[in-house]
Amino acid sequence: RQMCIRDSDCVTTAIIDYKKSHACDVAFSVVQNNAISDADIAIYTDTKRANGADVANFCEDIMLAVPEKKDYSGLKKIELDKVRNESFVCLQGNKGFRTVCDNLCRAAGFIPDITFESDNPRTVRNLIAEGNSVGFWPRYTWGDVGEGIKLLKIECRGAKRYIVIRLNESARNNKSAIDFYSSAASDVYKRQGDYFSILFFGVTKIVL
Repeated sequence: RQMCIRDSDCVTTAIIDYKKSHACDVAFSVVQNNAISDADIAIYTDTKRANGADVANFCEDIMLAVPEKKDYSGLKKIELDKVRNESFVCLQGNKGFRTVCDNLCRAAGFIPDITFESDNPRTVRNLIAEGNSVGFWPRYTWGDVGEGIKLLKIECRGAKRYIVIRLNESARNNKSAIDFYSSAASDVYKRQGDYFSILFFGVTKIVL
């Protein structure tokens, strides 16, 4: 059987860990598209909780990552409108997380001045730490922001995202798909409030 999965070194790590703990012969390959219905398992970012059978949801706050400098000293939370004149660094526009963040800015009444885009969260972190930009940071999935950056809670009810893991109906008789879904879903529930070990951008397709 073949498993097709999209994106991320962390996803690759999760697959390796799964194969180590399961006696199975499953081949994995990376795909680059946003289709959900043609996959056995879909893993994606959404602004709302997904419902239905065989669905796991992981909810996390979207924080504002800012340089540790006097402009933000003493702050623990911020209204997004207050940074409308700041320069932003962010993920490239085809990422699910980026879409959620763009929508937050629009809801606050502005289009962010994006000075740099990257497909790597580490690059986003490093540029913010230099002190000339701000950016969005998911509370758990990207891990610790490191030195030179502080995270501010965004005062907006919509400043959160859901990572959804869905086992599609077509795969409910597929033992390999069920096993991997159960493993990933269990990891979500165990790690809420802690660092979530799988980093997901957009839609991850898994076909077994």
